[in-house]
Amino acid sequence: MHLLLPLFAAVLYAASSLVFKRAFEEGANTRQSFHWSNWIAAVAFLPFLFLEPQRVDWTLVWQPVLVGFFCLLGTLCTFAAIRRADVSLVTPLMGTKVVFVAVATTLLVHEPLRPSLWVAAALTTAGVLVLGWRDLQAGPQRRASAILLTLASCALFGVADVLLQHYAAGFGKFAFMSCLTLAVALFAGVFLPWERAPVLSLPGKSRRWLMAGCLILSVQGAMMGISLGFFHDATAVNICYSTRGFWSLVLVWFAGAWFGNVERAATDRATFFTRAAGTVLLTVALVLAMLG
Repeated sequence: MHLLLPLFAAVLYAASSLVFKRAFEEGANTRQSFHWSNWIAAVAFLPFLFLEPQRVDWTLVWQPVLVGFFCLLGTLCTFAAIRRADVSLVTPLMGTKVVFVAVATTLLVHEPLRPSLWVAAALTTAGVLVLGWRDLQAGPQRRASAILLTLASCALFGVADVLLQHYAAGFGKFAFMSCLTLAVALFAGVFLPWERAPVLSLPGKSRRWLMAGCLILSVQGAMMGISLGFFHDATAVNICYSTRGFWSLVLVWFAGAWFGNVERAATDRATFFTRAAGTVLLTVALVLAMLG
């Protein structure tokens, strides 16, 4: 039953990607989205600190701070990728995160890498190539940078997931999530003096979309944090979470117009179904990684 949480989180993540994309089209920029999402998440997670049932060992506060640093870098890469490419390209690629989780588990927790995982990694690579092939042909430099940024985001969040699962129990699971999000917000604040565009002032039309995206992202983040911190099943959790690629395709195709998203109209059927084929390969790889 605990795998329902990352499944719902996957749906919410796909929805938030569409909402952020609309906010960008209405005049918001990636820096504003980055800072506002971090601030709202920090406020939303703050009550968790007071819900912690066990005694918090504050000498270990460096642990959530470290995980927060990886999350900060991952978030920067994610927003940059969404800014550069279609949601239906970026979000399915995020499914490769589970492979990075498995590799990070092997390197950081010293669990042996199963042979089936090498097969899964090969299928994932094939899926990535299929998924982005037509986009790379259409605009090599811009699309390639989006793919690289997405993969970097997956690697960073994969390491963060493994460390969260490993550290949370010893520190205090609720307190860990609260300190983690607070650390991300504080780290992000370091960039404020160098921001060229105003961060607090949002263009009128983009405000509601940006706020909605931040709230949805915070809710799905809480679901993933609870799934990873409480159930110690990072691979299975990320298998379910990887369905966000499928949900992004579904939302773009059937509900994209409601979000003001024109990817369905602007994307030819061959490109869209090529992305769908790549998503299928990624899904097979991820299921193999879990069952193997």
